[in-house]
Amino acid sequence: MLVQERNPMGYAYVCIGKKCARACDHDQLVRALCKVGTVQAVRCQKVCHGSVVGAVLDGEIRWFERVDSPRVCVALKKAVKRGSRRDLPKGLKKRRVKHLTGHPPR
Repeated sequence: MLVQERNPMGYAYVCIGKKCARACDHDQLVRALCKVGTVQAVRCQKVCHGSVVGAVLDGEIRWFERVDSPRVCVALKKAVKRGSRRDLPKGLKKRRVKHLTGHPPR
């Protein structure tokens, strides 16, 4: 499913469920992502292991969980800005939610 045409700005979905918002400094994560692209708040994705963020990479939504450390936040910000899943850092690859790949937000 092609979500979005190639856009110079990235696109991300941020879960605003109870567990996700409590997991880390959620506001800071949203502000950081807003600087590199469009951010849309979505309801709980039912994979609450820390903050859950969906990023449109290569025209497909990729979901990541446990986005709570500064290093992972910076890596996700760079990936959203680039809009590609190439050269994803190892720490971010481990946080992918594989069974939700390509699924739109709930």
